[in-house]
Amino acid sequence: GYPLKFEIHEDSGLQLPPQGIAPSACGTGPTTEPGVSIQPDGSSQPCGTCENCTGSNENELTLAAEAATGYVLFSSSKTVIRNANRVGILRNTAVSYKLLSSAYNNEITVNFTFNREFSEGDEVRLHLPGFWGDAYQGVVPTGPGSLYFKALAWDPVESVLTIFANTSCPSQTAISLVVPEALGVRLRVGGLELNDPTLKISVNADFGRVAPISIEKSPVVGSFTGDETRIEYIPSELKTDGTTYVEGRVAAISIGFTLNKRIQMGETVFLVLPGFSRASGDSQVPVADHNVSSLSLNFSTVDTNGVFSSFISGSWTESAERLSLTASKMVPANQRHVVLIKSQAGIRLPTGGLVENDPRLTIGTDAVLGPNTGTPIARSSKLFEVCGAECAAWELECSANCRCGHCAP
Repeated sequence: GYPLKFEIHEDSGLQLPPQGIAPSACGTGPTTEPGVSIQPDGSSQPCGTCENCTGSNENELTLAAEAATGYVLFSSSKTVIRNANRVGILRNTAVSYKLLSSAYNNEITVNFTFNREFSEGDEVRLHLPGFWGDAYQGVVPTGPGSLYFKALAWDPVESVLTIFANTSCPSQTAISLVVPEALGVRLRVGGLELNDPTLKISVNADFGRVAPISIEKSPVVGSFTGDETRIEYIPSELKTDGTTYVEGRVAAISIGFTLNKRIQMGETVFLVLPGFSRASGDSQVPVADHNVSSLSLNFSTVDTNGVFSSFISGSWTESAERLSLTASKMVPANQRHVVLIKSQAGIRLPTGGLVENDPRLTIGTDAVLGPNTGTPIARSSKLFEVCGAECAAWELECSANCRCGHCAP
């Protein structure tokens, strides 16, 4: 006559069945005979309390007892467990990103398969610790799965992305959804591991809940950490023709960076430098297209990391305004490098001007163990427009000696 409650702790090693736990009939619905609610087949009439209850036992959870005053056996007289939490199962979970960088709002593709039916209002949640960004409203997902899921919510404080079902979705449906970059989600600043176990997915659904579990597949993302990335222009390497400004001229360039992942021999660190070009000597004629596969067009560099010098050659792709530094050997993670591109390489600074720490100047890597599609270089100097640089260098106002740009007639 006494109610008993037992708690079996997780260290017992007991696991739920791989198919999850389906609904259990409560047995309290209306019956034809007083006091009789569960039929011999384990069914009952729905009482109307639990949403979506069919009145049928969809699981085989039963109780038995071995007591001196009376046995309740599994085989001869099943006692159905009348109240059991519904538990669903998620399979084939994966996320991928359009950009392997934490600097920008990102497009995220989400894949999963749920072994229960989704109902309108059910939620799928992505738990993404360290992800950040602003929260924007009114953004809807795309992709095949958007037939069933039409609403999104991003909580940058809790780093939780919620996807809402707008209609019923059959069980075992393979869902693929694209979360647009307009929602404002950005990746973790420190990078991500391959199949990062901290990224989790959960389900809050009428037909079965799923507690947060690690997403099975997700890409690795490298990060330029430690000392800030920087690019500097070195006047001492300029041609000594008396010109005191650097804008629009061939110059030596110094590049500093630290990647938090290992870089293998032959992999590259690359910079996208809008407005830069490569000329022959100090002429205004740019070299057509210096492709990284054309070794004859490469140039030597100086890696000031001493005995750890790893980036001793580089190349320039004119059409992409891209400078690539190739690792000559394995580069350990978190190793600082400052690479000097001598003026003999013919890299010409832009004529259109750059703001200080211009976000258009980016650095990335194709390292397999930590790729990064491009992150703004943290430190870079301001460059004037060419004619503005002349006025600034010579401290001239608009006059006969400065007749271009805003001084033009």
